[in-house]
Amino acid sequence: MLDKYMQAMPQQAYAMDFNTVHIVRYLFQLEKQQEALVLSKALHENATELLDYYLRGENTTDRLEINRHLYVLNVLAESLQAYQPELAEKVKQDFIQFYARLEGSL
Repeated sequence: MLDKYMQAMPQQAYAMDFNTVHIVRYLFQLEKQQEALVLSKALHENATELLDYYLRGENTTDRLEINRHLYVLNVLAESLQAYQPELAEKVKQDFIQFYARLEGSL
């Protein structure tokens, strides 16, 4: 069923956010390594770009969006740990960096 969803829905049709991040773990469990990596990289890129935007200058007022994207990085790092430890470490470091920037903006 997950395969049909991923084939039927082009990447642009579904949100690259907290609603989608759990699919990565399922793809790895189903031994769909390539699909999991493509989705992981897209989620990582999207979350870091948006966090950079929100934490730049005066954009820190939208705490809900900031927390959502921090959540994506945190869940993504956990999901990748068993399958792609190097990528998991990169995502974890990005999470730590953005969290520190958020704390510095308070």
